[in-house]
Amino acid sequence: MFKVIPGKFRCRNDGFTLVEILVSMVVILILVAAITPLLVFNAQSSQYNRAKATSKNLANERIEDIRALDFAAIGVVGGNPSGSIPASENVSLDGKGYTVNTYVNWEDQGGCMSAANAEWDVKLVRVEVVSSGYYRGQNTEIRETIETLVSRDSEQPLLTGANIRVCVFRGWDYEISSIDSNGQPVDQVDRTYTPASSVLVEITGPQTASVYTTSKGAALFIDLNEGIYEVDLSKTGMVVMPDTYPRQVTAVDNSTAQEFAFVEYPGTLSFVLKDNQDNPLVINDSGFSGSIKLTRPYGSPLNGSFLRTDFNGHVVPQVLFGDLWPHPEESASYYTIDEVNIPGFLLLLNGVWDIGNNETWRGYFDQAGQAKTLILYLWPIPDIDDPAANADSWTLAASGNIDHTLTFEQRIAREEYLLKSGIFNRDKNNNNIALAANESLNFIGTKIACMGEELNIGNHASLELNANYLYFENKIILSPTADITLNVLKTGSFDEDYDLLLYPNEEECLIEDNQVLIEKGTIPLLFDGSEIENSGTFEGFPTGSPWRSVAYGTIYFENDVIIDRPGHNDDLIISSGVYYYPDGFSFASDWGLLPQDGGLIHFAE
Repeated sequence: MFKVIPGKFRCRNDGFTLVEILVSMVVILILVAAITPLLVFNAQSSQYNRAKATSKNLANERIEDIRALDFAAIGVVGGNPSGSIPASENVSLDGKGYTVNTYVNWEDQGGCMSAANAEWDVKLVRVEVVSSGYYRGQNTEIRETIETLVSRDSEQPLLTGANIRVCVFRGWDYEISSIDSNGQPVDQVDRTYTPASSVLVEITGPQTASVYTTSKGAALFIDLNEGIYEVDLSKTGMVVMPDTYPRQVTAVDNSTAQEFAFVEYPGTLSFVLKDNQDNPLVINDSGFSGSIKLTRPYGSPLNGSFLRTDFNGHVVPQVLFGDLWPHPEESASYYTIDEVNIPGFLLLLNGVWDIGNNETWRGYFDQAGQAKTLILYLWPIPDIDDPAANADSWTLAASGNIDHTLTFEQRIAREEYLLKSGIFNRDKNNNNIALAANESLNFIGTKIACMGEELNIGNHASLELNANYLYFENKIILSPTADITLNVLKTGSFDEDYDLLLYPNEEECLIEDNQVLIEKGTIPLLFDGSEIENSGTFEGFPTGSPWRSVAYGTIYFENDVIIDRPGHNDDLIISSGVYYYPDGFSFASDWGLLPQDGGLIHFAE
C-alpha cells in the first residue's frame, strides 16, 4: 500500500514561458528554411528526370515505329525522301507537353567533299524530342535525340531522276574570297571545314521539298524531276554567307548537282558616343535624331537611325546593326563606318574605337557571334545656327559700307569686320554662296563660320580668312585658278592684325544674312607645331623642323573640298573632318602637301 506524503510533490500549472515559445519557433523556422530548398530541389529534379526519361522513351518509340515501316514509306511529309511521317508533332503525357521532331535524310556514304553521284540505298532517321523542366532552379530545355540507319532489303535500284546535294559548313574560318563565281570553294581539297547540322535547306521548282542537314552537313534531294530549282537555306540564330543564297541550280537526270553553303553565328555592333575629351556625350534635345552608315564588304550599306528616346545615357540603342557576317581579321575586305550624322558633332579621324581590342576598329570581328561595342569620338561643331541665341559671342557679318572716317576702335565697336571689298553673293534658289571671278574678300575674327550648302569660288577669285578657328558647313567648290588662304591671328596686338588689312579706298561689302558669322572677343592663346603630336599617322614634327615654331589654327570641314574642272572629273582635294592648319596655308598651292612640309594635319583620336 502506497502512502502520499504531504509536501513532497507539487504540480506545475504555469506551462511554457513566452521566451521558450519564441525560441522554439525560431528553431523550427530555421529548420524549415534549411529544408525547404532541398525539398524544392528534389521535387524539381524528380520532375526534370521524369521529363528527360519520357523524352527518351518517346524518341525510342518513334524510332521503333519507323523501323517497322517499309523502306519506301520512310520519309517525312514535304521532305526528300517523302513519306507520311509528320515532321513535327506535339504530344501530351501526364499533363506535360513534348514536341517530337522527325528528320529523314538520304545517307550519302561518299560525303560532302565527294563529287560522286548520289547514293540512295540507306536512310538516316533522326528523332528529336524537345521538352523542358526545372534543373538547379532554372527552367531548362530538355532535348533527347536518337539516330538510326535504315537500309533497303534489296540491292539499290538505278537512279532514274535528277539529284541535288547541298553541303553546309560553318563559315568562321572561311573567306568570301575563297568562293568562285558559282559559289563553290576554290581550295576545297586542302581545307578542313566544320559541318553545320540542322540547317533547313529548301528547294522550289518542278518539285518542292525541304530537308535538314545531317551531322555531316549534307542535304540530299534524290529522284527529282529535271529542271531549274531555287535553293535556299536558313537556321535560327545563324546567318548565311552574304550574296550566296538563294540561288538557282539546274538538276539533270542521272546526275548530281553539288552546291556548297556556309552559315555562321552573326556579329552585332553597338555604339557609345564620346567627345574629343573622352567624356560621355549627353544629348538633351528631345527632338534629336541621329544616324550611322555602315558599309559592308557585301551588298548595300546599312543605315542605322536613332532618336533621343532610344538613348540609354550616352549609349546608342543596344544593337544598332545585327545579323552581320562575322568577317575575321584574315578577310580580304572589312566593314567601315562611313557616315556619322550626329547633329552638332563631327566624327574624328580614327574616331571609331574598338573597346575590346583597345585600338582603332579595323572593321572585323574577333570571333563568331561576337557582340562588339565601338566608341565614336566626336568633335563639337560650334552652335551657330541661331546667331540671335548666341549674340554674346557671335555677330553677323552683315551688309554695309565701311566708314573710313571712323577710328579703328570705333569700327570695332560697330562690329565692322569686313575690311576689304568684294561681293559674297548667295544663290537664293539653293542656299549657296559665291565669290565672283576676279573678286577678293577678307574676313577677320577669332572664329569664322561659313554657312550654307555650297561655297563657290570663281576663277582668279581669292578668299582670305584670318582666324584661329574656322568652320565650313558648305561644300567648298573651287575653280581651277581660285584660292582660299588661311592666316592665324597671332597673340599680342589685335590692332596690328587689323591694320594689315585696312585699305582706305575700299567701299562696299555685301553679305546675305546668316551666311558668315564672326565671333567677337579677344585672340586666344595659340599652340604651335611643337604641340601637335600623334594625330592619325602624323607623329609630330622632329626636332629642328621649321614647322615646330609655326602657329596653327583649327578648321572644321563638314563637307568635302573639290576643284571643279569643267569637262573633266572633279578633284577631291580635302575630305571632310577636323584639321590643324598652319599660318599662311593656301588651298591652291598647299592642299597636296604632307604635314611635315606645311600641309594640313588631320585631327585624329
